[in-house]
Amino acid sequence: MLRHDHETVITAPLFTRQSAFEVTLSLPLSSDTAAVDAGLGDIAFDDVRAVVSGHAHYDHLLDVPRVLEKAPQAIAYTNVSGQHILAALAADGCGSTPTLARDRVVAVDGAENTWIAVPNSHIRIMPIRSMHPAQVGPYHFGAGAIDHDLCELPKAASGWLEGQTYALLIDWLDDSGTPIYRVFYEDAPTNPPIADVPASVLAEKQVDVALLCVGSSDAVEDYPTHTLTTMNPRFALSGHWEDFFQPTSDAPQPIPLLDVAAYTARADAALPGRHTLVQPNQRIVVE
Repeated sequence: MLRHDHETVITAPLFTRQSAFEVTLSLPLSSDTAAVDAGLGDIAFDDVRAVVSGHAHYDHLLDVPRVLEKAPQAIAYTNVSGQHILAALAADGCGSTPTLARDRVVAVDGAENTWIAVPNSHIRIMPIRSMHPAQVGPYHFGAGAIDHDLCELPKAASGWLEGQTYALLIDWLDDSGTPIYRVFYEDAPTNPPIADVPASVLAEKQVDVALLCVGSSDAVEDYPTHTLTTMNPRFALSGHWEDFFQPTSDAPQPIPLLDVAAYTARADAALPGRHTLVQPNQRIVVE
């Protein structure tokens, strides 16, 4: 949850858990709304203006409808595959349980490196074309895209195909439209120079906080070294490192086979004293 001056953006929420065994067997999966509610806590839902997800895997998009239900002014920004998936809930779609207005899910495809204004806010979003690496050796879970509106949400985790992956630059603006706070967010690690922020945009304003993804970082080159040294944010937070196949009640452990220590060493070397690994439920104030 990113909050500045009473306007909030929520990044891809992940509260629902399914074991690795259940995911592998493609067992049925639905959003754990009780877990979502507990995870969101008592935030000011009327202040939430956007929910952003760089791709459409289940661990990034499955819980978004519940967030939108609780945050009535929020719009979800994702890719075309995510838009087609969530069309299963559209009031004017073919689904049997319409719960979501179609205009509350916006696909950012085709708007690369241009600003999208978030309605009723001082927030704008720039999608930057990115990538998603294979997760285990050559195996790429949830690869591919969905090119038509669904009538029901995918029954198994494997049905949430990722589509085109995007990084997102998020600005909070003053009343004159000048950016006063800037966040870079990516929910998949990238091979450089993919997902680099355009130099002209960085010349306008430095990134205040970079939100980076540790998961699958072993599968890409020079990450996050290139990203951090090129962008030079004031501060960087790295997340999505913990094993999301565990119950949320368990003490967080790294994703199996992921070398989190090596990632942290690279990040700390690239941005000395300005990087931290995000812990669950941690609150950080950056001024």
